[in-house]
Amino acid sequence: MEGIAAHIPKQYEPKRFGKSSLYRILVDYWDEFTRVYEQRFERLCGSLRSVVERVVDRFIDCGNPLCGFARIRCENCKKERIRPFSCKTRGFCNSCQARFATEWGIFLVDKLLEPVPHRHMVFTLPKILRTYFRYDRKLINDLSRAAYKSVTKYAEYMFGNGGTLGMIAVRQHFGEAARHHPHIHVLLAEGVWNNKREFIPLFKIDAAMIQQCFEVEVFRFLRHKGLLSKERMELIKSWHHSGFGVYLDRSLYPEDKEDMMRLARYLLRAPIALDRIDYDRDKGIVNYSTDKFGVLEIDVLDFIARLSIQVPDPYERLLVYYGLYSNASALRKQIPVDKSDNEKEKRQVESCDKTKVTGKLRSKKYWARLIEKIWLTDPMLCPSCGGKCRVISFITQFSVIDKILKHIGYHHKDLPKPLYRGPPCNGPPCNGPPKACKNPLG
Repeated sequence: MEGIAAHIPKQYEPKRFGKSSLYRILVDYWDEFTRVYEQRFERLCGSLRSVVERVVDRFIDCGNPLCGFARIRCENCKKERIRPFSCKTRGFCNSCQARFATEWGIFLVDKLLEPVPHRHMVFTLPKILRTYFRYDRKLINDLSRAAYKSVTKYAEYMFGNGGTLGMIAVRQHFGEAARHHPHIHVLLAEGVWNNKREFIPLFKIDAAMIQQCFEVEVFRFLRHKGLLSKERMELIKSWHHSGFGVYLDRSLYPEDKEDMMRLARYLLRAPIALDRIDYDRDKGIVNYSTDKFGVLEIDVLDFIARLSIQVPDPYERLLVYYGLYSNASALRKQIPVDKSDNEKEKRQVESCDKTKVTGKLRSKKYWARLIEKIWLTDPMLCPSCGGKCRVISFITQFSVIDKILKHIGYHHKDLPKPLYRGPPCNGPPCNGPPKACKNPLG
């Protein structure tokens, strides 16, 4: 028996519903937070956006078996297990955001990036200017354009006109412990392309010169929008350290694929790390461990307020491609559409128990391959025998969900009722969001 167990691969541990500290914080204090928000936080954070309430409701339902799941069967021992659906929210749920980040990293490394050196850069603002971005999230668009214009001016100074940059900007509103800190992460090709698509390398990047250009561009768009007075602008310029900053990381070469994947997951990470949270439920305190400030003791309502600012608006762009990497660029290479993973998923579902797939499958990476990229293990392995598993069906009807959970002995009566993304109702469709539907559990 010991010899057989030694050959069973390492198993992937899926997300356990209701076990994370962030889940417990929101379940305990979300209602209290919405009740006191107008009096306590509206002046500082602006009005509570409707998208925040929708995202929180979906996050609380993330991984809830009552919202539906996939049935997975082992081809060897024929044992079955379930895999609940995720919330798929952006910029809030750690597990779902990790999937988006890994998917984007694969796209960068395998398809988009040219085989040239790239440099990671960070453009930051002085604290006195960050307040404008708290009340108007669209200002981050102008901030990323200011970063691109700064790099473009530096390239024109070095090479003259006629060259095309390759730049990707990642917009972030958070710093450590989810504090409000709008800044731009940039992945920049170290050189330019001419009209013949020949790459001309740049052997030195002067961060001080780019920072001066960035400062001018930020002042320009804030003055144009009437947000910054001339007196305050002169005050910032008179400081010995203006607060503007341009950070340069080391160069990443085409063969540094693993480092590029780690950087991609870092750039699109969630605002907080769950393993850094120590939630004291009795005192209503969140102890958050940081690298720079040590352990911060934050009131639980203040902690939720910090997170509410970080939720992106619907259709808000977190990634922007400039220059050669822009869709509008005539020099951008044609990216082939890889249908292998989509066809693999379709065959996997249709070949089991004669289950038919309805609807259009999205041409995205199969979720098991994304998990394998992070954990270096196949999540579709049987926990009992190590055999290969397959998805045999997707369960979304509540009557079927209830029967299956009872059959496998799942104590689903103790689960919280779904808030937003509840199981489908058997009655006529209702108006408004799914939250308004009558829950079948009563």
